[in-house]
Amino acid sequence: MSYGRFKALINIFGQPLSFTILMSIMGISISTYYGGLLVLSEISMIIGLVTLTTLTVFLLLNVILAKRKIWYSYNKVDYMALISGVALTMIRFRLDYNMDLNVPLAILSIFYLIILFFTIREMAFLPSRISFKYHLMGVASVLISIGLDPIGLVRFLIIGFIVMGVCAYFYVSVAMVKRILEVKDKLKLIDGSVWIQMGLSALISVAFIRTGSFLHFFHVLALFFWILAFSLLPVVMLISIIKIVKSERKDLYYNPSSWSTVFPQAVFSTDTFIITRIVHLVFMSLLYYLSLAIVVSATSLWFIFLILGTLEI
Repeated sequence: MSYGRFKALINIFGQPLSFTILMSIMGISISTYYGGLLVLSEISMIIGLVTLTTLTVFLLLNVILAKRKIWYSYNKVDYMALISGVALTMIRFRLDYNMDLNVPLAILSIFYLIILFFTIREMAFLPSRISFKYHLMGVASVLISIGLDPIGLVRFLIIGFIVMGVCAYFYVSVAMVKRILEVKDKLKLIDGSVWIQMGLSALISVAFIRTGSFLHFFHVLALFFWILAFSLLPVVMLISIIKIVKSERKDLYYNPSSWSTVFPQAVFSTDTFIITRIVHLVFMSLLYYLSLAIVVSATSLWFIFLILGTLEI
């Protein structure tokens, strides 16, 4: 492999937003675990560990080549993908090994708060840069809350991170609606990350379900956010189709944000699998098969984007 191609590989997989690849495969692993597809879940976890190692190496190489300028090369919110990917990996390991994640997640939450500060400052000074990927602020926050064990005073910390996630969700949603109304070429604002709008709703639902073990009212909130995610699913699908149909072929190229299409599907499937265990209605069995179909879609897209990303080199 030539140095030019190797550097292109680093540029593609060495940026912080590329950790959405890790988020996607670990999300699939967790979803298939709750769906009872344990073999696929274990295989996905192994692929996820390989992905984590590979992305970490490329990120370090990118830091070396960028000569410490990498912090200024990307939007600060992109680093939320890195935090989210690591948090998801921890959560997946706990499913198999019942690990206590409070200490490592407490350390991770410190980095989250630091990056959150710079992200909010970036949004304040550069509002024109706000896109759907800024929902990653809420995604990272809610994932930390899901990973923490609800014991003692940690419960209040969990609720705090969930509230932060909910606030991020509605704040970015309002900001994006306002920006969409102001911009003439609305298609330019739409990319793979529009799916995070739906995925964060499902993720918040999962967090409320887990928290509901000590506050049952949260189950009602969990159902509300699941319904919201379920309602947004056909909307984001339609928006994505319109984007593909109306875009010229030269405008359809691989972008790390494309992976944001996969993770929300995995999260929605996980949320639906859990909801079917709580809400005992006749049509819930149909939702189980819907979740399986979405898992298959997410898994297929993961490998498709991996191939497209490699072909970009």
